[in-house]
Amino acid sequence: MEGRPLDNDAQLIDNARGGDVDAFGQLVDRYQQVAVRVAHVICGADDASDVAQEAFVKAWQALPRFRPAAPFRPWLLSIVANEARNTR
Repeated sequence: MEGRPLDNDAQLIDNARGGDVDAFGQLVDRYQQVAVRVAHVICGADDASDVAQEAFVKAWQALPRFRPAAPFRPWLLSIVANEARNTR
């Protein structure tokens, strides 16, 4: 199964919480574009990519506090929005 993308966010999150950096990388790949778009709307084009990257770092660090039954996308995008507001 190594190297094969998973379709299920919950499985990727579970694997990432166990330390699987590749699983988190798949989540980053999956949500990178929308994260940059949200950041762009809030803080502008110049900082959007950096804000999204910092939000993914913070999401990785906060994974132990993520509620497994919760949807990942809104949780991540709230981190992006907070980071973008802080940057703005």
